[in-house]
Amino acid sequence: MRHPLIALAALTGCAGLAAILWLAGLSPWLDVFRQLWVVWVWVGTLCLVLVWPNRLAWAKWVQPVFLAAIIAPGVPETLARMNRADVETLRPGEDVTVLTHNMWIANIAPHRTLARLSEINPDIMALQEANANSALTGQALADQYAYAARCRSNRLLSRFEILDSGCLKAPEPADWATAIPCEWEIPPGVWARVRLPNGREAVFISTHLTWPVPGDTQACQRNGLAGALEEWSDEPVVLMGDFNAAAPSRSLARMDAAFGLERRTIGLATYPAYSRFEAAGWRPAPADPMLIGIDHVYASDHWASVHVTTGPDTGSDHRPVIATLRLLDTD
Repeated sequence: MRHPLIALAALTGCAGLAAILWLAGLSPWLDVFRQLWVVWVWVGTLCLVLVWPNRLAWAKWVQPVFLAAIIAPGVPETLARMNRADVETLRPGEDVTVLTHNMWIANIAPHRTLARLSEINPDIMALQEANANSALTGQALADQYAYAARCRSNRLLSRFEILDSGCLKAPEPADWATAIPCEWEIPPGVWARVRLPNGREAVFISTHLTWPVPGDTQACQRNGLAGALEEWSDEPVVLMGDFNAAAPSRSLARMDAAFGLERRTIGLATYPAYSRFEAAGWRPAPADPMLIGIDHVYASDHWASVHVTTGPDTGSDHRPVIATLRLLDTD
């Protein structure tokens, strides 16, 4: 523990991590490291433990600087979570409980998924990967709701009347002769216009973006989705799904800026759930293994957040997100 080489190795490793985290905007590959920010905080802390008793006295003061550089990118999200008020009691409106869940095509316990989502019983349920192992579960859940809409592996289930629905479609390029594929790329998704009990209408969307690497497909899907959202720019909108982007990554920050909606899932880890390890034959971890939040709920400023949390393990490698949102009364 006191050998100088141990301190130098720890310092070098943490300096490299800090550099990667701060250079994340230069490459999607580097940005992936930001999604695992909580892991690197633990690594940096371990390095500090290794360095502190070392004979290199100067290393004791350099390592905390590197650890601070590793921690810094995640501070805004952490503070926002700590300062977020769960209940807005002074603003009247219609409360709606929504749930979004990637059910996982390799779901190891579809019956558990069905039971636990049925127990939660939200007003609106947005499902992704409702196919393969999860296909029958998705259909069984749809049978429990009065209204449903589907596009590919995405589903929207509603206890309130669906007035219209369809697949997400990107706005057509101005000139098909010169357009490039990225200009009409859009993630798979389904939307539905719903009439709430108070008679007002709102648009709910379930979508699933691809991984951030390889290639630029996620960035293209982000831009296509942002373009599609412009159709409902003046209406109450709730966008839900698996975005494959976690704070404090640049990719999630760009989504926050592009969609024109407020992300309500602040500092919520949803992946990987216990079932991911159970599927690999591992024993359950002694603590919750969820590390990153890639499942999100976005909403327009017509909505106030009443309560947002993660749900139980369902047999999927994701945890569901449950949010109670209040559609604020108009003046």
